[in-house]
Amino acid sequence: MSTEDVLARQEAISNLDINTPMALDETHNRLFIAGRTPGVLAVLNTDTGKVIATLPAADGVDDLAFDPQTRRIYLAGGEGFVSVFHQIDADHYESIGKVSTGNRGKIGVLVPDLQRYYVATANKGTTPARIMIFQTQQ
Repeated sequence: MSTEDVLARQEAISNLDINTPMALDETHNRLFIAGRTPGVLAVLNTDTGKVIATLPAADGVDDLAFDPQTRRIYLAGGEGFVSVFHQIDADHYESIGKVSTGNRGKIGVLVPDLQRYYVATANKGTTPARIMIFQTQQ
């Protein structure tokens, strides 16, 4: 990794200062941190403090969840979608898509035993607030 890459990753982490949700992968000693503006998923090594990866994500994230069984990471964002990532291994991550949620669907809860991810949305005009239920993949 070049010095420029290291500096870019450190800069991305230094901007994670507003309501940053986190999740821990204890098995691989990785801390996942979501930045709100701009939306970013940052992965840190908890042994060394080094930034392993930064990936673009939804803006306005209020919740982040990690499922160690599927190695999926979910970030519910106020932009109206959930950013979904896959942990290939402890040092490599990929975006696997976005799932539409609607107005300010930034509150999410993962229930791995039920293979469900729940997202709460806000009302907008005549569209009422709602709870969306998504089936997670194994």
